[in-house]
Amino acid sequence: MRSGLNGGNGLEAAVTLRVFVVLTYTIYCKGLEAVPPGVFVPERRTGPPAFGPREACGAAVPAAGKPRAGLLRHGLPLAAKPPITRATPRDPAHDPRLAMSENALTAPVLVADIGGTNTRVALADGAVVRPESVRRFRNADYPGLEPLLAEFLAEAPLRCQGACIATAGPVRDGVARLTNLPWVMDGAALTRVTGCARVAILNDLQAQGHALDHLPAGALREIIPGAPVRAGTTPARLVVGVGTGFNAAVVHDLAGGRLVTASECGQASLPLHDEADLALARALGDAHGFAGVESVLSGRGLEALYRFIAAGQTRAAAEIMQGFEAGSDPRAEETARRFVRFLGAVTGDLALIHLPFGGIHLCGGVARAFAPHLVRLGYPAAFTDKGRFSGLVKEFAVKVIEDDYAALTGCAAYLAAAG
Repeated sequence: MRSGLNGGNGLEAAVTLRVFVVLTYTIYCKGLEAVPPGVFVPERRTGPPAFGPREACGAAVPAAGKPRAGLLRHGLPLAAKPPITRATPRDPAHDPRLAMSENALTAPVLVADIGGTNTRVALADGAVVRPESVRRFRNADYPGLEPLLAEFLAEAPLRCQGACIATAGPVRDGVARLTNLPWVMDGAALTRVTGCARVAILNDLQAQGHALDHLPAGALREIIPGAPVRAGTTPARLVVGVGTGFNAAVVHDLAGGRLVTASECGQASLPLHDEADLALARALGDAHGFAGVESVLSGRGLEALYRFIAAGQTRAAAEIMQGFEAGSDPRAEETARRFVRFLGAVTGDLALIHLPFGGIHLCGGVARAFAPHLVRLGYPAAFTDKGRFSGLVKEFAVKVIEDDYAALTGCAAYLAAAG
């Protein structure tokens, strides 16, 4: 008895195989007829028809509302795929490809640091800012952030694949309100002006926190060495900004990524140690209704402190620093010493609140201006003047970030980490 296709039953076997192929092909086509609307179906391919698209089977796209069944493979039902959302054509708010250059992998991102006085805008690749792209704008020349960004983008040679801005003010539910400017910005407005679907808005100190570990070599000036960080640990760090305003943020490196918590601690009460501090607080209260940390530890706070010491005489912050550094103005010297004492006391308080064993990083234009003088003016003594906890506070290293573009780097790093 012979078997196989060469045997007496060869014709029957061939017919059976053909029927099996036809039935399998029919089941496959019926399954394609039940594909829900919007489910991706491959383009037409060449090759055996059993692996072709629905058109090869004569299947029509189901109308909306038609009962949906699962796909069939080898006669077994599979769960239908979720529909793919199709963006409105040529709408950059829904189709990020329209907000990118031709090569999305090399398209830059837009980053901006909105301070109380100036705004810096730049392009970045990954977490690296393009230095040649940085532009500085005077906020007083613009009614809001949108026209400022529009001016920058009009000169930018590339469309961007994402945008992140850092603002000197609180961000709540994706809406930023600047503390010292009547500017408001949200994600929808940022998308509208940049054409980017992927956008983020951070507090400026959050951006400084995301910049840590991405700063160029030599960007940090050591003020207090502190205790070394134990290998394999990632203790909390603290960034403290002193510029047009004052603020701080805590940096936590967790298993799921970096978390930088925002605050508005510049609006907390100014710490008072003696009768002279109390008299200053009363004068600030009379002028502003409240003596807060930012009332002294900021550019305008430096001017207010000088005015108090000089019995009403006024000088701009830059002039105060010039008089202090030249040694030509004793009142500027006294202003600088008291300013640094307040700075040491406030950052020491923040250190005890947050326990940043990974270190404290001072940033901002005023902090950078004082950086070369902090040790001589008594910052370490004021920072560690915490009674029986002075020994603990000495364990916290203090450095000054001298990179003026650190917040831009932080914005870029945030987008890069978010993917």
